[in-house]
Amino acid sequence: MDQEDRNFKKEIFSIIRIKRYTSFNHLLGSFGVYCSSVPLQFLLIGWVFFVFTSTPANAQITTGFKNKELPLNTSLAEFCKNEPEAVSQFFDQVNLDYPGLEITKQAVSENNLVQACSSLASYYTLRKKNNWLIHSKDSLIPGTYLVAADALDDVYTFQDVKGKLPKLSNGKRNWYYNGPKQDVEWAYFLNRHFFLNDLSNAYQKNNDVKYATCYNNLLMDWITSNPAKLAYTHNQTWRPLEAGIRVGRSWVKSFFDFQHAKEFTDLTRVLMLISFFEHANYLQNFHGKHHNHAVSELISLSKIALNFPEFKKAGSWYDEAVKGIQEEFVYSAYPDGAIKELTSHYHSVVTREFTEFIYLNNEFGKTLPLFFSKTLENMYNYLAATARPDGMGLLNNDSDLDNNFDFIKSFNTVFKRPDWDYIISNGKSGKVPGQISQMFPWAGHFIMRNGYGEKPGKDHFAYFDIGPWGTTHQHNDKLHFSLFANGRELLCDNGRMYYKSDSIRSYFNLSVGHNVIALDDKGQNESKETNTQPVDPSVFSIQQNVDFAMGTYQDGFGDSSRNSRSWSMNKKAENIQGKHTRAVIYLKDKYWIIIDRVETDRPRKLKALWHFNPDCNVKKSNNTVFSDDAHKSNVLIHPVGKLPWAIQLIKGQDSPYVQGWYSEIYNKRQPAYCAEYSTMQTKNTATFAWIMYPSANQKLPVISTRLLDNSAGAFRFEINIDEGLTTEVAINMEQMDPIKLSGNRTLTGRCSILQKGKAPIVIHGKITDNKGQVIAIGK
Repeated sequence: MDQEDRNFKKEIFSIIRIKRYTSFNHLLGSFGVYCSSVPLQFLLIGWVFFVFTSTPANAQITTGFKNKELPLNTSLAEFCKNEPEAVSQFFDQVNLDYPGLEITKQAVSENNLVQACSSLASYYTLRKKNNWLIHSKDSLIPGTYLVAADALDDVYTFQDVKGKLPKLSNGKRNWYYNGPKQDVEWAYFLNRHFFLNDLSNAYQKNNDVKYATCYNNLLMDWITSNPAKLAYTHNQTWRPLEAGIRVGRSWVKSFFDFQHAKEFTDLTRVLMLISFFEHANYLQNFHGKHHNHAVSELISLSKIALNFPEFKKAGSWYDEAVKGIQEEFVYSAYPDGAIKELTSHYHSVVTREFTEFIYLNNEFGKTLPLFFSKTLENMYNYLAATARPDGMGLLNNDSDLDNNFDFIKSFNTVFKRPDWDYIISNGKSGKVPGQISQMFPWAGHFIMRNGYGEKPGKDHFAYFDIGPWGTTHQHNDKLHFSLFANGRELLCDNGRMYYKSDSIRSYFNLSVGHNVIALDDKGQNESKETNTQPVDPSVFSIQQNVDFAMGTYQDGFGDSSRNSRSWSMNKKAENIQGKHTRAVIYLKDKYWIIIDRVETDRPRKLKALWHFNPDCNVKKSNNTVFSDDAHKSNVLIHPVGKLPWAIQLIKGQDSPYVQGWYSEIYNKRQPAYCAEYSTMQTKNTATFAWIMYPSANQKLPVISTRLLDNSAGAFRFEINIDEGLTTEVAINMEQMDPIKLSGNRTLTGRCSILQKGKAPIVIHGKITDNKGQVIAIGK
């Protein structure tokens, strides 16, 4: 468990202790709505990943303290003597008329800076803790002592990478160190200072002074080595996200936790207060916009404002934070609850941050607009509805494999949704949701399932993506399909691995790491970021016995992407014009049918990719690929059509190109089979299909298929499984022209499924007999 996860669990434990309220309606009121935009000139940095405000002409970002060579053993008196201007500027920013600061005000008026600093430090030691600090008291999370003990030796573990922080020639720590694997993310985590909470927790539990001494020295070292920036910076120490997380999730609480430790010197306390002021000004002027970073940064700004009302600018900091958070609330979430980044992991991050903001304001007696509560509820509902039967969320875009059930359990004490109870208990409690399968029409995320794990080992779950690219953390993977069945994941998205710019990152980021189509070995380009309206109801259907959805990608094939850490555009040797339309049919409790139609400017090499979970042992037989694992669920992939497929099973390959890897957690990858189906088009248009048949055991069926007469733009075929009943499938992949069916019947609509002795299934259309009489109709 890395420090961010452990810190997140601490925050969850802190929040759920607040049980006075059963609904956010108790927390929210008629807070005035802010509707104006941020009154600052915007500056584009790099790309739209960030939009930052430029510095207003009258903005005061720092107090003037810039001494990078201040020795760790410097006394408060020496500091005041050597930096009188900085100390005086700092006290200019403090409301010395604030109750309790009378002695400090007197000392400042007498220019007794040492006394002023000492009395201010004493004020915070004696100041009554607010409710948020009391309720944010941490439980001792497993691993706290280990992290704290490592910190004593300057050893840190971030995202499962352990390293020792080196010293510079001046004896200070190198806060720009990118870790043993030279990944800037390691340095970002280092400068978030989560380990300070572990030092605090360890000290609170046993009062061992070594933890307080270490805390004091780390803060002295960091502050005197990293003066505040006068302009936006993207470096390891002062990127706004790190500045926000550092103060909001580490410094504020630990500052108060160590108030009674004599090892926490008056000088360090004053330096922290100076730095709190500088952090708040920096965040006020350079917080992000329309991004998960912005949410974290603005919430941290509000934490400084609310916990340090003694600063003259606390009110303006809070106003900026609330205005910005309200804008992020409005912008970030689609009406269906999905966050516009369309990345499950960062959806959880933003949901957690918004939740904390509401609790924070409640504890300080603030009221917020009522729509905050409804928006947040929709966001939680997305996480509940997209969770697999085993509780794990979607592994899509830049996600890790997160446990949505744990997340929902922590917060349903507030919303008290019986349908969420049903989902997270696998049907053991609560109330079954009104709809089993679900389309999130703004996100374009379609969840197909036969239940919520009520019958262990017989559960079906699939995810089909027909939505936009997303606003950030995107992968080039429109029309990707993932499958979980009978207790385990079978076909999957391969995760994110890391954010370094290299061929491995490109594999996870681009189409090659997803279950999509490539043309001439080129994957999809980046595409439309957001939807301005929900997907048309005519492209999906949820019925008692069948689920259906269809989507189209048509933005070319050239692997262009804002890829990896640089987020720069890949060079396109050729942008191949092409259109891929995919339809997915789920015959409830049975199997899936996937139909692909590819249209190109000329015949091209087609490659269909199917990625298996690393737990699967994969084999091939003729054109069929299947997993073959004893005492586990398995899946069989059977192609339909006339294309002469060549099949390669690739696992753990880095050369001549990267293929066959899976990453469910940052910085870790493991070999996993990819079945590459390759062929050459003979025409500009090719239509073909796949039967995805899951089995609860090692026994897989014998499947045979036969193409039937098709009209232009349509695809019609028969499926026979174990020489049983024949299933006839007909679908219009373009306009919905009439399709002749067996038995002198006609489909006018999108799709039909016929089985002898069973009622016809129709999707968005009707079936008529040879006299024109309607014999079946479907939505």
